[in-house]
Amino acid sequence: MRAELICVGTELLLGDILNTNAQYISRQLAKLGIDMYYQSVVGDNPDRLKETLTTALRRSELVILTGGLGPTKDDLTKETVCDLLGLELILHQPSMDAIETYYKNTCRQMTPNNVKQAYVPAGSKVFLNHHGSAPGCVVSSRKGHQHVVLLPGPPSECCPMVDEHLMPFLQAITGQTIYSTTLRVFGIGESALEPQVEDLLAGENPTAALYAKEGEVELRITAKAASEEAARAQCQQLADEVKRRLGDHVYGQDTPGLHHTAVELLIQKGLKISTAESCTGGLISQRITQVPGSSKVFDLGAATYAVWAKRSLLGIRKKFFKGGAVSEQVAARMAVGARRRGRADIGVGVTGVAGPGADENGNPEGLVYIGVAYKKTVYVQKLQLKNGNTSRDKIRHLASLHAFDMVRRIAAGLDCSAYTALDIKKLTAGDRWLRRLDGLRAVAFYLALCVFIGSLTLVGQYLYEGWQNKQQVSGLSSLYTDGKDVDVQLPEGYLPKFKSLYYYNQDIAGFLRIPQTQINYPIVQYSDNSYYLKVDYYDDYSRYGTLFFDYRNDLQARGENLVVYGHNMKDSQMFGDLTKYKDLDFYKKSPLIYMDTVYGEGVYKIFAVFTANTDPSVGEVFDYYNRLNFVTAEAYDQFVSELKARSLIDTGVDVQFDDRLLTLSTCEYDYDGQRLVVVARQVRDGEEAKVDTSAAKKNPDPVLPVLYKK
Repeated sequence: MRAELICVGTELLLGDILNTNAQYISRQLAKLGIDMYYQSVVGDNPDRLKETLTTALRRSELVILTGGLGPTKDDLTKETVCDLLGLELILHQPSMDAIETYYKNTCRQMTPNNVKQAYVPAGSKVFLNHHGSAPGCVVSSRKGHQHVVLLPGPPSECCPMVDEHLMPFLQAITGQTIYSTTLRVFGIGESALEPQVEDLLAGENPTAALYAKEGEVELRITAKAASEEAARAQCQQLADEVKRRLGDHVYGQDTPGLHHTAVELLIQKGLKISTAESCTGGLISQRITQVPGSSKVFDLGAATYAVWAKRSLLGIRKKFFKGGAVSEQVAARMAVGARRRGRADIGVGVTGVAGPGADENGNPEGLVYIGVAYKKTVYVQKLQLKNGNTSRDKIRHLASLHAFDMVRRIAAGLDCSAYTALDIKKLTAGDRWLRRLDGLRAVAFYLALCVFIGSLTLVGQYLYEGWQNKQQVSGLSSLYTDGKDVDVQLPEGYLPKFKSLYYYNQDIAGFLRIPQTQINYPIVQYSDNSYYLKVDYYDDYSRYGTLFFDYRNDLQARGENLVVYGHNMKDSQMFGDLTKYKDLDFYKKSPLIYMDTVYGEGVYKIFAVFTANTDPSVGEVFDYYNRLNFVTAEAYDQFVSELKARSLIDTGVDVQFDDRLLTLSTCEYDYDGQRLVVVARQVRDGEEAKVDTSAAKKNPDPVLPVLYKK
């Protein structure tokens, strides 16, 4: 039987709503072995609808129309069909009664226009609507060789009517019981799969058809027989042959998806799973929890985007991020760390570049590494998922499918030779950090227990971390000013005074001191701006973080805008004291900044203090943090002019092209994305390191973000 679908509605043509009816009806007909040969969409125009219907009746035995059965003047599907077939519209009293009941039950007022919906083509078989007001119907030819079906447009009414009325009707006119089953295949594309089952696809009963999905293939088998039992047996015989040919590429039969298969397998085997996701951002965890009973096997899912999160939560040492966070080693250690933190049997780690574009280390868009740790082995798969115009969401979707397939194969003991297998014991042999972390966790547990008993947990921890950071900073300052006899070779060009600091952290890049403040800290520089947000100078977790230069800064370039980032802490540590510069009197007390890089010493004169927005969702963004170097004097002068226009204080300090700039950036908390910024320029050769602040004054009309609270 050749079927054709005509969807009526101008809103469908305009793209205002999705045509979900077409997809649903096509799938339901496929279950009955009825092929959908044509689909059309027509606006609310009777002439064009009549033309389309005329064409359909010439070539199809089953024509289904959806939409145009409503109470308004432009709902003319029934009228057009009757006009073309020479039929009258007659009142169908059971439909009239059903419409009245529907409006009464929904506490709505029925209008005279709704009576129109109870009229149906004479001689038609009526489908009562139990989910809305418009009935459906089917008009059959005298010999029963051709059928025109009318269904309501809203999917909430159309889809139930298909199941409750249309499917039984079609099953009755075929004279046979039809049964369908679907095999789901992963790890082999449609073009490679088809030759292996080509002869099976040519069969007439049962029939088999391939449907390519995102990342997988469905093979639907349909059989017709005198009974459902016989049809089911025919389908299963063919399904078994497909499974024999495709092997473990077939992951399920009549299953909702690969995540269902994987999670149900874990439940069956009593295996716990934990996840650590970077580029998939929690998508795997989300899909695990969609499966009923997943709470039996899933305790921990972490979205570990930042390097510091991978370090602090998963215990991955810093050295493994030298080439970036997208690598086989990182994926393997994420999987091991996830299993360890979640105390699970299986750990999954995913890292990659979802795009758009390559990452800062040159890794191409679509590159993904997936690690799965189980027993004594961690299996890693390298994938390139970018193909043409593959979107970011599709890359994430495909990565999650591959992760679930790895879990399925590993848990079921299937062939895993396509993956790189790493011995976990060898992989973590040098991870003293992990053992130290275990010890710290044990100590922290008992300390927390004691503090809890004394009801001082939060306050005690907060005060201790602040005290600990002050002690560390004091020690680092002494290392810089007094030095320490250490055996280390400095890189060429580094100032000898940085030797002790370099010994403890080779990311050292400078030292910053501002009189009248607590700011007396080392500055580091690393390839990832997020790394030192939650890591102290000694590479341990700290909510205070470490001051750091923007990774794009060239510390030896002239005329460079050196940007230093730091947290605005409530106890005024790190860059908390920068907020004092909003006060004119404080600026007059401390107009100079002392900042040495590893290549040279420097004194800087503050010339601008401003607040800026960095969040596009809040308002206009001022991207001072991207203006790092300047090709022309005009570009430099324009930037300086913008800084002075935004400054809360008119300092009177002059700035010239090729002056090195120093920008100190920290958070403010009136709204998301707010920053407080202090900008200074370096004292020139032969210039006195002194500022006459007597003429400094408040800027009466600075350029401010829209949400700034004066």
